[in-house]
Formats: sequence, C-alpha cells, structure tokens
Amino acid sequence: NPFVSSINVQISTQKITRGSIMIYANDGRVVYKRIVELSQGLSSIEINGLEKLAAGIYILDINFGEEFRRTEKIIKEHK
Repeated sequence: NPFVSSINVQISTQKITRGSIMIYANDGRVVYKRIVELSQGLSSIEINGLEKLAAGIYILDINFGEEFRRTEKIIKEHK
C-alpha cells in the first residue's frame, strides 16, 4: 500500500460508467480529484503526480455509484 509518487487502481464494471477518484488528507481537505469514464470490464487507472504530497496517511475514495465503490487508507512515503 505505501506509495511515493503514483498509485495504480483497477476497477471492474458491468457497463460504461462515469465516476470520481478522490484523495483526502487527514483533515478532510481534497488533495486530488479526477473524474473518469470507464469502459465495460476491467480498467486500470494510474494516478500520477503525488510526489508533492507530504508523507502521511490519506483516504482514497473511488466512487462509480452502483457499479463500484471503495474507500481505503493509503500511506504516502518519502523517496
């Protein structure tokens, strides 16, 4: 789970769907937001540019409505 500058997320959906990927700091601030449209089946999404975040614990929230929803803690490490 620890990451330095990027995260790879795999999502499986039954139909074409649109949703969001968000990363929150511990104080609730949104530090990353991306709207994504997925094709049916398995999709791989690379989240880059995270090296600027301070080391610590963040919340990754992936929300594609009824198709897919996941929230988990992620850990940012220094290089």
